[in-house]
Formats: sequence, C-alpha cells, structure tokens
Amino acid sequence: MFILTLVDYATRFAEAVPLHKIDTESVAEALVDIYSRLGVPEEVLSDQGKQFISDCMKEVCRLLGIKQKTTAPYNLMCNGLVERFTATLKTCLRRLCSEQPRQ
Repeated sequence: MFILTLVDYATRFAEAVPLHKIDTESVAEALVDIYSRLGVPEEVLSDQGKQFISDCMKEVCRLLGIKQKTTAPYNLMCNGLVERFTATLKTCLRRLCSEQPRQ
C-alpha cells in the first residue's frame, strides 16, 4: 500500500490518497479524481519519481493545461510543505495502528 500526498501551497489544504500501486496510471487516475473535485491547478510541483516524469503524466498535464515542475533530486527542502504533511501523517498512522492494531 502506498500513499500519494498532495498539498495546495496557496490554501495549505492537504490530501492523502491510498494507492495499491505507485505507477503512472494509478497516480494519474488519483490526480484526475482530485482535480475533478477541487479544480485543476495552474502548476504542479513533484519529485522526480518515474510516475511523475513519464510521458503519460506529461500528456495528462498538457491536456489539463498544468505547468509541471519537479524538485531537485534528493533535496527534500524543495517540497518542504509536503514533507511536513507526510511526517505528520506518518505519526498519526503510527498512533492509530498502535491503538487499534487489528482494525
């Protein structure tokens, strides 16, 4: 199980999406679902994971009119807001799993 995390830098709204696979198709489907609910952003900042820089994802961004940007490799500070949200989410999930281990 994987978790795709997204944060709107303007509003600080964060969302976590569980995924069975972290491939381009799964990520693109999740993003299109989110964009259909919340609106299409002008630009997206992501790391350089192959699911984000693939030709398929570039085409999705082109069709939706999204400017695609990527962070420098191995530089977590470039996407600090998402990294902070991910750390908080991990803490919450650990606590939840320790309090309710069988659910």
